[in-house]
Amino acid sequence: MKRFLSIFVVCCLSLSCFCVPLVLAQEEEMVQQIAVVTGTVVSVDLEKATVEVEIASEDSEEKSAEVFSVTAATTIEMAGEAVQLSDLAVGSSISVEYAVTDSGEMVAQMIWVE
Repeated sequence: MKRFLSIFVVCCLSLSCFCVPLVLAQEEEMVQQIAVVTGTVVSVDLEKATVEVEIASEDSEEKSAEVFSVTAATTIEMAGEAVQLSDLAVGSSISVEYAVTDSGEMVAQMIWVE
């Protein structure tokens, strides 16, 4: 019985040494960068859970539209109060803190309505 327990403990330790770095590596691959942008809401798609934002370039007067995915973990605040995606109005000025996944998807972490 003692030998069985020793083998069991060694196997568990070996697996934990292998699995923990693997899990951490997978989490790191999910997010490439985190950034914050400010812009104007162009559209809100409740079915796809996305918000399209027109962002002015810092270098010039050119503007580009970017689409951000909104998840259940995304926090949306207006005047210090938590609100829903459906509360965002076209034309509203917002700031979006977002992460870019390996697939290039921009996922909103937090949205502030200004």
